[in-house]
Amino acid sequence: MPAFLKDLSKFYGTGERNQAGQTLEEFLEGYDPYKYRTPSCTADAVIFSCAEPLTRELRGIRLLLVKRSNHPSIGYWALPGGFVDMEENLEESAKRELLEETGISGLPMEQIGAYGNYDRDPRTRVITTAYMALVQGKELKARAGDDAADAVWCELELEKIADGGAVDPEAKRQQAEEGGDSGTDASRNGGQQG
Repeated sequence: MPAFLKDLSKFYGTGERNQAGQTLEEFLEGYDPYKYRTPSCTADAVIFSCAEPLTRELRGIRLLLVKRSNHPSIGYWALPGGFVDMEENLEESAKRELLEETGISGLPMEQIGAYGNYDRDPRTRVITTAYMALVQGKELKARAGDDAADAVWCELELEKIADGGAVDPEAKRQQAEEGGDSGTDASRNGGQQG
């Protein structure tokens, strides 16, 4: 099989032959990339928006979600994202999927994590790399495209977590006194539920 890359100059190592007496070109000619089952790679865009400057309480923060128009999980809300093309870097993939599914582009993004539970997708083993962006002080219009049935900004309500991972009871009491509740309120999202 011919090499995946055309320019091999940075892969010669010390220039010696391997134990089978092969040069790099000979090794690659006989290499079978399908010898091992390999996972698929995806990239997701985690896009937050806040019209006002962020406060410690993160009030007014919103998350961009798309509604899936195909299986698996058809009709469910998800982060914009999709499969990485063979000659595409991960961040480029996240930006391309964001544009295709929401019409939003030009955001600086930062890699925030990789997620790969083996049972996260019924089609095949999928490992995703997530990229985040924060949009402050301006309203970005999201419109569904590609395989997204809808694209919406969802307001988030966050609960303060105490040391040890439990919800902070004092923060919960203050929230109740202020008339807030926990969870995402679908009514603030035009009736859409995340």
